[in-house]
Amino acid sequence: MADGGFMNSSSYEGVAISTQNDAYETTRLRSLDEPISELSRSGWIAFIEKYFFAALLGSEGVIYNYIAQPANAGIYSMGYTVEKAETQNLVYDHKHRLYIGPKIRKDLSERAENLELSIDMGWFWFISQPMVLFLDLINGVVGSWGLSIIIFTILLKLFFGLCQLKVLGL
Repeated sequence: MADGGFMNSSSYEGVAISTQNDAYETTRLRSLDEPISELSRSGWIAFIEKYFFAALLGSEGVIYNYIAQPANAGIYSMGYTVEKAETQNLVYDHKHRLYIGPKIRKDLSERAENLELSIDMGWFWFISQPMVLFLDLINGVVGSWGLSIIIFTILLKLFFGLCQLKVLGL
């Protein structure tokens, strides 16, 4: 991630790792003082930002050592090495997978376990998650995000209007 490059440090906020022991752990890049190293039989590692990210996705049945390195001459690095298990032969099959793109819940959950956890719903995640799921359901029927937002807003106003009428006893 060199300054001014495709993945410069000004856009990416941190590195996230998902392992078999911890579904989602994130560290801000500016706080990455020591190298991170996590062994796992599954998972992924990613540079994350608010709406997009770049992730290296692990395959099943392989032991990974996910690593993230502090800045060296302004360049952060992350990746993984494949570790040899005791039961593996000298030759084994391994697939490297990469995802670079937007944080779209449906796409992320199809690609790897816990990948959708990279979507930051903020402090009100318990309200945001059902709203996003309902909005996604509406979009599945309508096929337009703009129209889905309008329909969702109307339904929300109707719901709160009915709640207000019930409180007033009308």
